[in-house]
Amino acid sequence: MERKGVSPLIAAVLLIAFTMALTALLTAWVTQFTKTQQDDTVKYQKKIECSGSNFIINNDFTRIFHNETGDYISVRLENIGFNDVWIEKIVVWYSNRTLPEYLDIEQFSIPEDKDIVQSIDIYKSETGLNLESNVGDLKKIQFMSSCDGVWFILERPVIGWNTKL
Repeated sequence: MERKGVSPLIAAVLLIAFTMALTALLTAWVTQFTKTQQDDTVKYQKKIECSGSNFIINNDFTRIFHNETGDYISVRLENIGFNDVWIEKIVVWYSNRTLPEYLDIEQFSIPEDKDIVQSIDIYKSETGLNLESNVGDLKKIQFMSSCDGVWFILERPVIGWNTKL
């Protein structure tokens, strides 16, 4: 009996096919791994930038006022961190409601080592509703920044909000 092996041509074709399949698998894995690492880098870069961000609101300068277009709260926001802070959302709680409302605002920034005075319509909700007729007094207001964990809650003082100019 004669034993026959695989012909050299078939062996070369199989070796090349195996190499190409392995290369395709490795390419797909490396591409996915690289994309995941890039996404993580962006996420951690944002956390690093936010680590030096913080702000406060001085209640002594907070007041509620009324003009022909509605009721507003005027607040003085002070950046006490190392980076600019972007305020993205404002949430308010009213005495006659159990759930808070998101206000309709445009993002604004508090520059590094600066303070700004901002007036906010306290009855213009994100849903487009004017809430003035069906809510009570403003109890508290939360300013939320673009950084996770960087926010400030301003609560109604025991003596009430300042309404003097």
